[in-house]
Amino acid sequence: MNDRLTALGLQGGTNGSVTPERLTFDDDGRIPNTRLATLLFRSQGLDESLDREAIAERFSAIFTANGWTPSWRGGVYDYHHYHSIAHEAFGALSGWGRLRLGGESGQDVEIRAGDSLVLPAGTGHCS
Repeated sequence: MNDRLTALGLQGGTNGSVTPERLTFDDDGRIPNTRLATLLFRSQGLDESLDREAIAERFSAIFTANGWTPSWRGGVYDYHHYHSIAHEAFGALSGWGRLRLGGESGQDVEIRAGDSLVLPAGTGHCS
């Protein structure tokens, strides 16, 4: 597991994962959000030998090892939505993107290849 985290730049200095940013959002009347924090793990730099497929395989192995069965690969929808009963974990495979988390009045975050997010059920998100 540590080799996979290291290759994705997600291995911290004490043999654990990097410390995530913790983001919380209030119910905005349309998106319920949750009192649980969204976790944003910022990559400290990808192993340059990894292509998109190798990055995907490493994220898949990490998610599976934590009981999060990968279900699809694709982008984030460009409209505000949330999952009412399912938490969501995803990793950025290539490039960069900007997400709005927490609904229309939420917070914009930029993610880059190697970054990973854990969104608790009810957390609004869109591309």
